[in-house]
Amino acid sequence: MHMGVNAPGQDEFFCCIHHFCIWVGQVLTENAGCKVTGLEIDEQACKVAQGLLWRVFHGDVETLDLEKFLTYDGYDVILCLDVLEHMRDPWKFLHRSTAWLAPGGYLIATIPNMAHASVLLELLDGKFTYRELGLLDRNHLRFFTLTSIEQMFLRTGYKIDFIDRNCVELKYVELNADLKSFPPEVLTFVQSLPEATTYQFIVKASLSS
Repeated sequence: MHMGVNAPGQDEFFCCIHHFCIWVGQVLTENAGCKVTGLEIDEQACKVAQGLLWRVFHGDVETLDLEKFLTYDGYDVILCLDVLEHMRDPWKFLHRSTAWLAPGGYLIATIPNMAHASVLLELLDGKFTYRELGLLDRNHLRFFTLTSIEQMFLRTGYKIDFIDRNCVELKYVELNADLKSFPPEVLTFVQSLPEATTYQFIVKASLSS
């Protein structure tokens, strides 16, 4: 789901995916008096959202002519909740999105971390097994680390205001490499890396100029 929100005195555009965004839009509508516009590629989710949000459009955010119905220079926020990794070309989307932000507007994105210890250990074990959900969601088309995230935003017209982290310890992650198969020094090294427990990056970025 890709959503836009109009609140009293402000316009906000949100980009989300899966049904969580519908809940976000409902909360913003009911509790904050926002007018929420959504873009949704899934037809069924679109029908659900139509009963809860101000406006809902059905289509693929990467191929839909968004300029026909989005407000240029009018949205305070672009919110991408676990959506950029599902795109074929998130760089192009981010570059396009800079035209939709109002002065002082910003973008918030949550992005899975491919440098989590669980992913590194799977790779060392010769595996890269896609799953229904999580870091190796079978629907992910792009994979990011902290460095590649920073580069992506800086190259698409944004400056990063701050980066926060959603951390999850190795034992609680859905990936299940056989830890007993690794020498202790390897486990110690991998788990000591700076982003070893970072499951997801939370990025706030504003226009670079």
